[in-house]
Amino acid sequence: MTDESHPITWDVTVRFYWTIVWRTLAMNVLGFIPLFLWLLVDNRIDDPSYFILRLAYTSLLSLGAGFIAVRMALRKRYRGFEIQINREPPS
Repeated sequence: MTDESHPITWDVTVRFYWTIVWRTLAMNVLGFIPLFLWLLVDNRIDDPSYFILRLAYTSLLSLGAGFIAVRMALRKRYRGFEIQINREPPS
């Protein structure tokens, strides 16, 4: 059973999406800085052998940042609407 008392509008959808996007980007930028500085200091910024390391690091960082951003967006208290996750009882 869904609560249809407050229909979801584009305004609500865009605000929720933007919350996830900017937090994910901010966490990715803050996570890339240590890797970039480490590779720059070691003079390995162009070393092809570090491609796998960079790919694995950035993939895990992006995935983790996305999960954290969605979790933060679901817990946030928005002005004018709230997000509810309801589980249907098994039939």
